Amino acid sequence: MDSFSVETNFTTADWRTYAGAVARRVQGDGYTQFLLTQYLGIACVAVLLCILSFVFPQDLRLGSMFIGAGAGIGSLWIRWWLGRRQYGPEEKGTVLGPRTLIFANDGVTIQRSNSSAFYSWSLFKELEVERENLFIWLERINAVMVPLRDLPSGMTAEEAATRIRTFASQAAAPGGANTLIAQTTAGVAAHPTSPVDGRPTSTVDARLASSASPRTAGPGALRRALGFLSLRPRQAAVGAPSDWAIAGFTAGSLILWLVLDRLRYGHDAEFVPYDAPGFSWYMLPFLLAAWLASRLTRPRVRFRNILFLLAVAGPVIIGAAFLLAHDVPRNLVTAVAVASVVYLIVYLEVGLRALAGRRQSAAVTAIIAITLLFVSVNSAFYFYPTLWSDPEPDTTDNETQVEKAEDLLITQGPRIEAEVNRIAASESGHPGVYFVGFAGVGRQKVFSDEIRLAARRVSDRYDAGHRTVLLLNDRRDVDSHPIATVEGLKLALKDVAAKMDVEQDVLFLSLSSHGSEDPSLSVSNIGVSLRDLSGADLAEALRASGIKWKVIVISACHAGAFIDALRDDNSIILTAAAADRTSFGCSDDRELTYFGEAFYRDALPQSVTLQDAFSRAKADIASREEREHVRASNPQAFFGKAMEQKLAGIDSTAHCNNGCRQSVPESSQTR
Repeated sequence: MDSFSVETNFTTADWRTYAGAVARRVQGDGYTQFLLTQYLGIACVAVLLCILSFVFPQDLRLGSMFIGAGAGIGSLWIRWWLGRRQYGPEEKGTVLGPRTLIFANDGVTIQRSNSSAFYSWSLFKELEVERENLFIWLERINAVMVPLRDLPSGMTAEEAATRIRTFASQAAAPGGANTLIAQTTAGVAAHPTSPVDGRPTSTVDARLASSASPRTAGPGALRRALGFLSLRPRQAAVGAPSDWAIAGFTAGSLILWLVLDRLRYGHDAEFVPYDAPGFSWYMLPFLLAAWLASRLTRPRVRFRNILFLLAVAGPVIIGAAFLLAHDVPRNLVTAVAVASVVYLIVYLEVGLRALAGRRQSAAVTAIIAITLLFVSVNSAFYFYPTLWSDPEPDTTDNETQVEKAEDLLITQGPRIEAEVNRIAASESGHPGVYFVGFAGVGRQKVFSDEIRLAARRVSDRYDAGHRTVLLLNDRRDVDSHPIATVEGLKLALKDVAAKMDVEQDVLFLSLSSHGSEDPSLSVSNIGVSLRDLSGADLAEALRASGIKWKVIVISACHAGAFIDALRDDNSIILTAAAADRTSFGCSDDRELTYFGEAFYRDALPQSVTLQDAFSRAKADIASREEREHVRASNPQAFFGKAMEQKLAGIDSTAHCNNGCRQSVPESSQTR
């Protein structure tokens, strides 16, 4: 059969068409497979974000996490879009530009101005005719592309395809199925050529060849690691890392863990080796992820290369985990978490692409899936190995602490009496408000800070600054105020009642602590063993004081359980949570609990009545808890009819006298 030739000019559009054809053959034409290979990784990230938002509902916000993830994915797309040209062929290189394709009985010759290549028909695998191009596939990802626009005059695509099939069927296969004859003209560098169109083999191909043998030399382990971590792998993907390099980075991760864990326990921590075998649990996901990813990469990437890639990321993962758990401010946790997740996904995408030569969506998805599974299982069992523990208590120190605690408790009675003696006595004919504050737990400053703010707010509203008594458990200070104890509260209420006109004045009692459904409030201070305050204790203390008019605000989990023990017609009782619900915001790094922020800081200064303030606070708390996907605390209130009428007059007077000045909450008074 007579030969024929095609004069054509390869453009950037032709190159993209060819690359798309290769991608379709690798990934398949099915839409489902396309979604799985391209978007399953993103879907897994979305699931991970959902899991994190429910495992840590107070720290990680679902909405902002998805916004952050969207921003991260958007930045990846922008990075890809800006870098398209660097991955495409050059204008004056070996791919683009004029060429002549000559089809003859023995094979196909591609002639360019500076080189030529010949392909025997023994390489012929498949012929594919599309609307604008004809592809002669030599193997799954290599082809000679013929633009149909440049076929000889009068020749149709069907005729060209028929003649090529005839050439291939008539040709013998002298050199086997993979015979390739390539010729380079004088003046052209003798680079290895690709069977696609004779262009020089890419750096990726050379990288793949070099990674095929563990003996191939590459850059040093540190340079290799820095290349991956900086997301610019290049030479980092050349060669295979040594066993010592993998072991070194694994040991580095372990050492970093031990150092950070040591800092968490403090300088007095003691080394306890019994948990050492537990660290092997954290090696399992790395080994499983590396093995599965090595099986899924196409072309196959050696297990040791992927294991090195994951081992290099180990210190980053450990550092980010410790930062999120201990050092990052709560308002930055979401941003840091999203940034860490996005970086690790980009790290895997870029690293595996460098090792394999193209995107490895299946391998990345497998690693993310294993991570999700491991995080879920680890969270369920709360397994956290450590080689450190708090030091054994020193008996001598304990004896000293006991002596100090005894001295502290002995002095509380006189201190409470002195504190009450400083407050003003009742004024005849003018109902006044007396404030007593009780902060139950000393190891967390949020409770004492909340009671201090409550005292200021009530003082501002009811002019109670000269009629205020505070009982505070605060690890930072045991000298400024009497400490909070059950007996101390009874004594304080009894002494305050002696200053009041119990038939006309009003007691505003504010309590803040941890709570339980008994009901009871936790009472503790550093170095002092104290009894919890039960509902019966509080009711008895109020009854024994003889105070008639009472406003009682309890900021604690399950605080609603106190209402039945305290309710009467002369009382108003406000609680931060229902009897069967927990409240939120009592961690030591906070200034106020959720209830303290909503009621004392925001609602009370702006409200005409106490009922209005409680309604505003309850609505704000419900909205916040809904955003954070936590079970609603459902604050409760009881308004005795007589007390409600009694306070109405005091509230009205207070608002008229101070409303203008207090119409806007003072942001500086949050501590």
